[in-house]
Amino acid sequence: MRSISRFEISGGVASGKSTLAAVLSTCGAFSVFEEFVKNPFFELFYSDPNRYAFEAEITYMLQHYSSISDAMIVGGRPIVVADFSMALDLAYARVTLQPKDLEVFETVFDHALSKIGRPDLLVKLDCSPEVEWERIRERARPAERAITLDYLSKLNESVERVLIDPRFEGLKVLRIDSNMLDFRPEGKDRDAVVSQVFAAINP
Repeated sequence: MRSISRFEISGGVASGKSTLAAVLSTCGAFSVFEEFVKNPFFELFYSDPNRYAFEAEITYMLQHYSSISDAMIVGGRPIVVADFSMALDLAYARVTLQPKDLEVFETVFDHALSKIGRPDLLVKLDCSPEVEWERIRERARPAERAITLDYLSKLNESVERVLIDPRFEGLKVLRIDSNMLDFRPEGKDRDAVVSQVFAAINP
């Protein structure tokens, strides 16, 4: 049976996760994209985070688990890349959930992670909250209007803490500066970033 490598992309809101996954899909990877609009709590969460945080976060996590599981079976290519990550799901939950809800979330999360395992590589996009906020304003998704700079800062901090969580100890992480590097399809750094990612997953 042909071995399949899987990597996931982590980073804050508007850090470039989908852009990188789309570029990699043109270079031989089977890319899986987050279908956030299929989460029935997507808009509700941003309109009232305190009320809908638990429903939103656990739904996202289970959608991601299912998408990764399916892609590993039907992808048909030796490399599967997701523009989301289980690690990022945990980071989000730790920012938005109350302690009792977080305890339930982490129980389900641990079971899901045990079933699919950790990725072979986590690509971490490093992007400042200020740049993320500007990009959010530029793409102008109505549901994201309520996102604050403080929320983006807390999420980025939470991601860093998750990366040193015992669950992910020893996980191979490739950091890419998405503040400075332009890896869009027409970007000047596209080829260099693609080469860096594939070199990391196929040393």
